[in-house]
Amino acid sequence: MLTKKTFLSLLVILTFSLISSTGCSPGNGAPASSSTVGIYVANGGNSTITAYDLSASGDTAPARTIGGTNAGFSYMWILTVDAVNKEIITLDYNANTIKVFNTSDNGDVAPKRTIAGASTGLDYPTGVAVDTTNNEIIVANDGNDSVTIFNRTDSGNVAPVRTISGASTGLADPAGVVLDAANGEIIVANYKDNSVTVYNRTDNGDVAAKRTISGASTGLNKPSAIALDTTNGEILVANYGNSSIRVYSTSDDGNVAPLRTISGASTGLGDLWGVAVDSTNNEIYATNWGGNTVIVFNRTDSGDVAPVRTITGASTNLDGPGGIFVVPVEP
Repeated sequence: MLTKKTFLSLLVILTFSLISSTGCSPGNGAPASSSTVGIYVANGGNSTITAYDLSASGDTAPARTIGGTNAGFSYMWILTVDAVNKEIITLDYNANTIKVFNTSDNGDVAPKRTIAGASTGLDYPTGVAVDTTNNEIIVANDGNDSVTIFNRTDSGNVAPVRTISGASTGLADPAGVVLDAANGEIIVANYKDNSVTVYNRTDNGDVAAKRTISGASTGLNKPSAIALDTTNGEILVANYGNSSIRVYSTSDDGNVAPLRTISGASTGLGDLWGVAVDSTNNEIYATNWGGNTVIVFNRTDSGDVAPVRTITGASTNLDGPGGIFVVPVEP
């Protein structure tokens, strides 16, 4: 059976092949001018961050691109955005690092902060969230089945302030993480055992999940990414195993059916490694790694529905898109 680690290792090999043959052109170093830039995508194929206008559709060039020698990515394909502090927080899966950039950065720019080193406990990090109230960064680690929490402004080889790990946690190849700040909870998608586990924000050590969504009725199949709709109290899960987006209530527990499911030939979904929600404009975003596309649906869509628009084409610079985050108003 092809495990997640093996699959991602193959992606890394393909990434280096692509970079050596095609290179990447990250821009000229000057911030682009746009008042509606709000779609941020991490591209594993060329190790770039591309940012688009909220209305982007078709073969649209990014408004900004971060990447190159100074950015120093090895295999970066996951990100989140801190709209309060105007920062992009990225994970380099291959190098076990967290790199932080300004949302206004463009071109081949160095990160403003980097967390890396043996003390960090980072081990093939695959999911990241930011807590702007308590000033913390939350990271899911696929390599050692852990969630590590850092101070938001940490830099260097620093130990996490808390770590959730151990047999009792139920963590199994965690692939995505979100913070439900209103309810003080950390929510994790587990790729290996098809589950979503929920913890108290302040949990530390080998603690059992307070709720777990799992079982045949859930439809979870290699969940690869997760998003939170705080406005409507919903969890959105991208499933790599069956090319679907499944939506649950934040209070769900056990073997529960999703509230809605987007899947089928008309959706264009496949190779799903990212999902995001814009509850202001009532839209859901998904990334297709193999198809180099960003697909957009209405938030309440269900079934085999066609997307409302798709970002795709050579001008987009999408290349193995993974993590995606949407901010309704440019930070």
